[in-house]
Amino acid sequence: MRTDPGQTVDWNSARAYLVSAVRQRWYHEDAPIDEMVQDGLVRALRASRRAPIRNVEAFLTEIAKRVVFDELRRRTRSAALFAPEAEGGYARAAPVERASVEFGDPVARVRFVILNFFGQTACGELARFFFREMNWKQVAGQQGRSHAAVRKQWERCVSLLREAVRTDPTLAALSDWAAAEGGDS
Repeated sequence: MRTDPGQTVDWNSARAYLVSAVRQRWYHEDAPIDEMVQDGLVRALRASRRAPIRNVEAFLTEIAKRVVFDELRRRTRSAALFAPEAEGGYARAAPVERASVEFGDPVARVRFVILNFFGQTACGELARFFFREMNWKQVAGQQGRSHAAVRKQWERCVSLLREAVRTDPTLAALSDWAAAEGGDS
């Protein structure tokens, strides 16, 4: 999906790619995928009018990441916004714990970080199955592999995550999860 200077972007393909990229980065039951994709396409259109896009896939991947970050920020801030009063006016919502406003749903954040860490690798695919709470026997059947092979690959993925947590301080928050997970399911 590369474009040369002066060549136009195929917006239908761009939309399909952006839908896929957003879904891979945001795994949440009530995800506003359409709104995030629309926001991403508006950003891409504005950027394409300013300068030619050399690598549309890379550009849309970055836009998908930013749109998902923005949605995550929007959701965490919503608890601190104003709440409607019975008389139709607005009053400040009851104070919310700073940690819950600042960090949002901890499980969703961990899921988001792990899926971004693994990306489009085989580990990323297994992580998506894990977060959908699929049993490894079902996954093995879908992939046409043995149950033992799928479990072993997931154990390797968790080991990679543990190593990254040890070496990368930004992933330190995942150490409890990786230690507790241990590759079993």
